[in-house]
Amino acid sequence: MKAVVVFNALLALAAASPLVPRQDIDFELVDAAPDPTPASIAIGPTAQSATYDLTAATESAGVPLIVDTPVEKRKLVGRTACSLQPAGAGPVPSPDTDSAFLAYASFASSASGAPTPPGYTNTFTNLQASVNAYGYMGYTTLNTYDTSQCAAQCSQMDSCYGFNIFFERDPSVEAGTGCMDPPSTTVIKCSFWGGYVAAENALNTGQWRSDFHVVIAGSNGYMTTESPAVEGFTVQSLGNNAINAPLDCNGNDTYMGSRMYTTSTFDPNLCAQTCASTNEFDIAHPPADGVPMICKFFVTYLLSKNGAPQGQYCAMYTQPWDLSYATNNGQWNGDDHYTVTYGFSYSNDASPGLPVCPSDIDYLQSVGGDFCTSYNEYSAPTATSTVFDTTYTTTVVVATAQETSTVVVHTTTTATITAAAYKRDVVAKRAIATPASISNWEAASISSACSQVATGTITTAATNTVTIPSTTTSSTTQLNLVSTTTAVTAIVTVPAVVNCPSGFTSGANVYSGASFTVSCSATMSGTTFATTNEPNLQNCLSWCNSWGAYCHAVIYDTRYYQNCMLYSAAGTLSSSSTGTVVVRA
Repeated sequence: MKAVVVFNALLALAAASPLVPRQDIDFELVDAAPDPTPASIAIGPTAQSATYDLTAATESAGVPLIVDTPVEKRKLVGRTACSLQPAGAGPVPSPDTDSAFLAYASFASSASGAPTPPGYTNTFTNLQASVNAYGYMGYTTLNTYDTSQCAAQCSQMDSCYGFNIFFERDPSVEAGTGCMDPPSTTVIKCSFWGGYVAAENALNTGQWRSDFHVVIAGSNGYMTTESPAVEGFTVQSLGNNAINAPLDCNGNDTYMGSRMYTTSTFDPNLCAQTCASTNEFDIAHPPADGVPMICKFFVTYLLSKNGAPQGQYCAMYTQPWDLSYATNNGQWNGDDHYTVTYGFSYSNDASPGLPVCPSDIDYLQSVGGDFCTSYNEYSAPTATSTVFDTTYTTTVVVATAQETSTVVVHTTTTATITAAAYKRDVVAKRAIATPASISNWEAASISSACSQVATGTITTAATNTVTIPSTTTSSTTQLNLVSTTTAVTAIVTVPAVVNCPSGFTSGANVYSGASFTVSCSATMSGTTFATTNEPNLQNCLSWCNSWGAYCHAVIYDTRYYQNCMLYSAAGTLSSSSTGTVVVRA
């Protein structure tokens, strides 16, 4: 029995070196997982069934400590020697020996000529051994060598992916004292598997019952051609390979760790549950130096060691990778060869986790400016330059002449005023096509990218003329006629209104699954139960989420330095803040 697997080991994996090689098969994880329960197909014509409970199998994926309990072996009931056994439906060769059974042409002909049922593919034909693999789901006996009947029964069973049909030479009575080598009966069997049915795991060549030799002939294997479905995910078949992903376009590692299942049938829903429970744990325990990694993509396959099944392997990632990265078909660990079979990958339909790459920003800046302005309902701030022309006349009266001096003062005041954000109607918004390269992105990624594209200001000019009434003075001194024009320029700059941080706009926003309402300039007071300095808005929200329902609102204050204040209630708007107010919706 292998040791239990502690969920915290996944966290250690996530904190390991960001190099791609850490995606390799985790041999310590494999060795620590419980041993797979070997299949035990009973001798004789009595059908046997095994029940798979998905709910019970997935319960362990949602708790920090995961303990796989081995399946208790069925108790064998002693049978009396020479007691009559049920007869099989197949022909008995003559002479009635094991070698004649193995050489019997009718068995080989039935296996070679058997049709492949629709929805299945033939994996091996006419072997003299039955399957002993992972995910045994029982067997039934047949009156004829009928692959369609096997397929119909497998298709009605949850998590049945393949079947093995074969002829088996069994004793007609219980072998023992007084009947050490009794006459034989031929049983036609169909065994069902929630794992991979292949020639390499057709390892059961029979057994001895006293002096009677149980042997197998005409053994065929079949696998369903349908990829196992997981609700909310898109599946792609990887064949006998797993994903080996590089760093993403921003130089970040996307691999999150792995998990083994060894005591149930192969079921990708186990990996989906592991993905979900890992996200819950990571969101509740975010790293101190950034946001948590979120599982958006997983790979699962059956792992074998030197041909022996080891169980179902699950590997988790933050973003999807296509078939070009399905290059890991196994590894060596010393003298042990680990191989991958029956591999599939699953990407989250609602939130695929595609990163925003520098090339995407460049592309959007060149062709997606109008789209981003519409998508984010962006209203550019307006910079207005106003020129005030002020003219006044001074008249001087003297004994010999009247002189007039005109002074024109030009005062230019520049003020930056942010116009109110406008809301485009739905028809106008849809009128601008989504650029092809981002058509499959989730809304949060598009908004984040567009926030770096829809920028700039609109400058308008205005002129205002003011006339000051004339003034008259008297002088006894004769003046020469003087006409002067003096230009005086004064510049007054109004502080700009603080804009929303990148990735956020006023109104409804979603961060890590939680819905928030964001106001980019507001005041708030309430009960502050925690505060910290120099975060960013995303860290504030992550910190707020870690408090759960206790945190109702956040002030991200940027008056003097970044400051994050959490509130247990929205409170009354009173004290002034410069920055962003986020209220849980």
